Amino acid sequence: STLFPIKVVHLISHPIQYFVPLYRELARRHEIDLTVMFYSMQSAGAYRDSGFGKTVKWDVPMLDGYQKYISVHAASRAMAGGFDLRPDWDILRATLNSQCDVVWASGYQFLNTWLAAAGQIAGYRLLLRDEQTLLTERAWWKRAIKRLTLPLLFRNIWGLYIGEEN
Repeated sequence: STLFPIKVVHLISHPIQYFVPLYRELARRHEIDLTVMFYSMQSAGAYRDSGFGKTVKWDVPMLDGYQKYISVHAASRAMAGGFDLRPDWDILRATLNSQCDVVWASGYQFLNTWLAAAGQIAGYRLLLRDEQTLLTERAWWKRAIKRLTLPLLFRNIWGLYIGEEN
């Protein structure tokens, strides 16, 4: 039988406005002990978004309503695009030391996700949420790399996906 609360660590790139209501709901539930670990805190306040071409400040308080989030030294860096080969050793160490039951990783483009998968020897289950599909046209070499590497990651994933094509 499962004992409550279930300790969940969410590894995610940065505060994202559409996750805030979910974090608040999960934090409200007695059966879940949620800790969010951000790789970057850049979007928690006003920041320059190159995709939008302007300064953005969300109208949602990005860190309110859930008590446990970690912004360690590594989280002071800027958000990265594409595959991020920079490990966040502080966050990974905190994850391993958290004695969590579940690690919920957002995105396989982060080296931290791959290291968290390898770190399952600590006894946690790994969930992966990603918005990518393998249906998007890509260069042949990217398809080849994904065909070789993603099965190694996916066999360590316990569950969680979004959308039928995902």
